[in-house]
Parts: sequence; structure tokens; C-alpha cells
Amino acid sequence: MKVLAFLLILACCAATIHGRAVPEALALLTKGLHQECAKETKVSEDILTKGKTGEFTEVPEFKCYLKCLLEKLNFISEDNVVNYDGMISILPPDFVEPGTKMINDCRATTGTDGCDLAWNLNSCLYKSNPKEYFLL
Repeated sequence: MKVLAFLLILACCAATIHGRAVPEALALLTKGLHQECAKETKVSEDILTKGKTGEFTEVPEFKCYLKCLLEKLNFISEDNVVNYDGMISILPPDFVEPGTKMINDCRATTGTDGCDLAWNLNSCLYKSNPKEYFLL
């Protein structure tokens, strides 16, 4: 489930508009995670749709939605430390090269809190490779 959820995080922001689509099986398996975090943070679907095309709305609901996804996958600690190696370790074979580069490009990402860090990280991942980025 953790692998699938992480892949969904990387998948939704590019969707089919910017390149990589979320595989249907992955989308179905991680749908619950998306729904759980969206409900928990009260982020609007409009803001999530914009995020899928690289338009990262700077509002607490979206920032904390991104953190929620990372938390549920254990890719961010309670102390707001990102587990980049863990993210890399679950990349599917056809995404290892671009995904590893994207993650490595963003290792220096910081934030004022966990939500800000998650938003900055996703913004960085998108900027690193918009064609390969996707969001859950």
C-alpha cells in the first residue's frame, strides 16, 4: 500500500496532460488514500486538479494534503524529515531513472513546517521533470 500511495503522489500532478499517467490499477488501489487525505485536510478537488497540471496553490489545505500523503506512506517523519531513500527504493522499474533524478534534485528541500515542506518538495519534483511528475 505504501508503494502504491507514493506512486500516486508522484502520478497525479502530471496525469495525462503533462506526460506520465497514473496507472489505472494504482489509481484504484490508492483511491482510498487520496480520499482520506482530501477529507482530512478539506482540500478542494479544484485545487487538486490544478496541482495535477503543475499549478501548486499555496493554501494550507493543499500543503497539508501533500503532507498527509507523505505521512501515510511513512515518507515524512513526525520531525518533518523526508525519507528520500525510502522514496527511491519503491520506484517501479520503468520510473527508476527519472524518479531517482527528480528525488535527488530535491533533497535539499526545506519548509517552515511539515505541510510547507511537502508543498515545496512536490513543487521541486514538478520543476525537476514536469513530464514525469504525477500527483495522487
